[in-house]
Amino acid sequence: MKRVAVIDCDQTVVNTAYSWWQWLELHTKAGYAYEDVSLNYNFADVYAGVWDKQEKAGHPFDYWRGKCVYDTLSPIQGSVEALQALHDKGWDIVFVSAIKGDHHKSKYGFLKEHFPFMAAFIATKEKGYVKADLVIDDRNKFLNMFDDRETMLIKKITTFNQCEDLNKSLFASFDDWNSFKIYIEKGIFDAF
Repeated sequence: MKRVAVIDCDQTVVNTAYSWWQWLELHTKAGYAYEDVSLNYNFADVYAGVWDKQEKAGHPFDYWRGKCVYDTLSPIQGSVEALQALHDKGWDIVFVSAIKGDHHKSKYGFLKEHFPFMAAFIATKEKGYVKADLVIDDRNKFLNMFDDRETMLIKKITTFNQCEDLNKSLFASFDDWNSFKIYIEKGIFDAF
């Protein structure tokens, strides 16, 4: 039986935060620097006041309802190679990510194009219900959903503030995919 590696998508293998910020700036002309906004996962909180003052129809989350959100994005450097190496060691790569509105096809297409070795894509916010031997995510909220006695929890470090503390034990953490690939090359996951 193959081992299952559950991988988050946004901010883990693709930087959607930057494109969301660009979209919000295009629609509001607020003039916020990305570095100032990017501490908060929910940019809608930052832009809500500006959006409301401009009496714009819709909502800052409308970006995520677009049909083409992922069509022009590229994977985070090193993510394809690292996950290919994990797959080559006998792991099934399963992407598990939330979707909003119509962007499911765009997200799935992005993953299928850049990670053709993926075994599956599951769209859910309830990630803890997915059977996994290893989980890579950038958010404490989702890592906390898994049993750290049965699953290797690995955190992709980002600059974003977390909405909750991590109350599970991490097996490892990394801030760039080349560092994660070194774990694979050293055989850290071979015994599992």
